[in-house]
Amino acid sequence: MKNNQPWLNIVLLAFPLLALILHFFNRTYSWGQDTVVLLMLATVPSLLLTICETVQSLFKRQFGVDLLAIFSMFGALLMGEPATAAVIAAMTATGRLLESYAQGRAEREMTALLSKAPRFANRLIGDDIHIVSIESIQPGDLLLVKLGETIPVDGPLVSDNAILNESSITGESLPAAKQSGALLLSGAINAGDALKMLAARSAKDSTLQGIIRVVEQASLSRATTARLADRYAVWFIPLALGIACVAWFVSHDPVRALAVLVVATPCPLLLAVPVALVSGISRSAQRGVLIKGSAALEQLARADHLFFDKTGTLTGGTAKLVSIQSFNLHYTQQDLLKLAASLDQLSCHVIASAILQAAHEQGLRSLPMPESVREVAGAGLTGKVNGQYVCLGTLDFVLSNARAGSWLESARQRLFIENTTVVAIAVDGELVGWLLLSDQLRLETPRALRMLRKTGVREIVMLTGDKQEVADSIGTGLGVDRVHAELTPDMKLAHVSRASASSCTMMVGDGVNDAPALNN
Repeated sequence: MKNNQPWLNIVLLAFPLLALILHFFNRTYSWGQDTVVLLMLATVPSLLLTICETVQSLFKRQFGVDLLAIFSMFGALLMGEPATAAVIAAMTATGRLLESYAQGRAEREMTALLSKAPRFANRLIGDDIHIVSIESIQPGDLLLVKLGETIPVDGPLVSDNAILNESSITGESLPAAKQSGALLLSGAINAGDALKMLAARSAKDSTLQGIIRVVEQASLSRATTARLADRYAVWFIPLALGIACVAWFVSHDPVRALAVLVVATPCPLLLAVPVALVSGISRSAQRGVLIKGSAALEQLARADHLFFDKTGTLTGGTAKLVSIQSFNLHYTQQDLLKLAASLDQLSCHVIASAILQAAHEQGLRSLPMPESVREVAGAGLTGKVNGQYVCLGTLDFVLSNARAGSWLESARQRLFIENTTVVAIAVDGELVGWLLLSDQLRLETPRALRMLRKTGVREIVMLTGDKQEVADSIGTGLGVDRVHAELTPDMKLAHVSRASASSCTMMVGDGVNDAPALNN
């Protein structure tokens, strides 16, 4: 049952179902109508389609339980039992429809991962902004990308600086600061002020379209997987046919052979397996887990190699405040958080949102409103909070506006070990401390990995586009077997494909950058 056209499956189910309903009322209320021909005609479409699919499988040396359904329907029609044939046809059509629904849902969810691909872009011609389709963009075009918009094509940054959310491309959750001349990749989201860039490639040659092509190629080249219910068909079908022949030989009545075939036809499996698969996929989707089709769910118990994306899968995928360090006795950690959160009230930066959330979680809900706030995109903010001049942002930005004590160098060295994002804060021209943010592990991650090992997973591998040192620190803490960092989407696909050639693999990810490997 491999057909994935919903309308065809609905028609194949409707024919025998309606015929059986009419046959039931005809017998119950003695209408006197002959429904034999109707039942036969209703069975034929499902029978022919099942025969075609089974013949294709036999050419590939694959046997399935559908073969018994064919013998049962064909035999019932020959022996004048059209109602029996229609019942089996209805069951096979129901199973086909449920499998089609499960596959269609998985494909729709996978397509949704790629829905961030932009369709239009802002092209600058002189002082005028023209909204054009991305297909019409040519190398050399000057483009404007507003706050929250997706970079349409690859190209160098023309503006002095920019802040990008590249998590969908590289998997790194924290914003990336770019300077003039840096290459911007399509698919990244502008998280700062509007920026100008030059198109270096056409849309079809850009990064995001390349990811989409890899997904499509992986989808076309994926290996066929036998259904769980078909694993025992190789010995069960000959056994059932043999018993049917013995029954015919002993009783000299072909109806006895048909009875054996009908009983042997695994109608409960034809219905129960698709129902169980659809239920499992739907239940997982409700919990935020997308399973790529029924075949992937069936193979889950056999998986012995597990590949995990890091950002958003093993970790939360968003920056969280992990610690506050004060280097001035006059300012407590609470004071620094209050000053930073007050200034960040007028910023749209994702780091500012994380600091504000941390302040609210610690009970700092009544924050003073800052004055004379100026924001330098990609660097930080300055302003007055309760009469104090506050500078907040990257360490380099704050040091360009404030002085620091002799303790700075030793404290700076420790930052390289901690692998965190630093938000420095200066008050009245003096660096007084900083806030450290990081993408934290999910609380349930260690326990989940331990449980997976108990189920038979022999090797756990982490694949990420994040920096090697960050990935190594997380991988060591979790006890994964191997860590591969700074990977592009096609590199992730290559790792999964190599492992799939010799073992049963499972890939778990959450973003566009994981889509090719997930679709393999």
